[in-house]
Amino acid sequence: MNTPLGLTEIISKLEKQEGKRLPPVHLWNPPLCENVEMKINSKGDWFFNNSPINRKKMVFNYLVLC
Repeated sequence: MNTPLGLTEIISKLEKQEGKRLPPVHLWNPPLCENVEMKINSKGDWFFNNSPINRKKMVFNYLVLC
């Protein structure tokens, strides 16, 4: 039986898969930060303004930035 992965393990696997490290978001201080209509349903599907995001690369980029 497979054991569920923790968030840290998921992020580590994504970094290896994409060959990238997470950006230093803790250093960011944007002058303007507005609310966006970004949602993730219970199946793990991502939506922007109620439209599904079907490109896996875009989902990964949002995951990294959020």
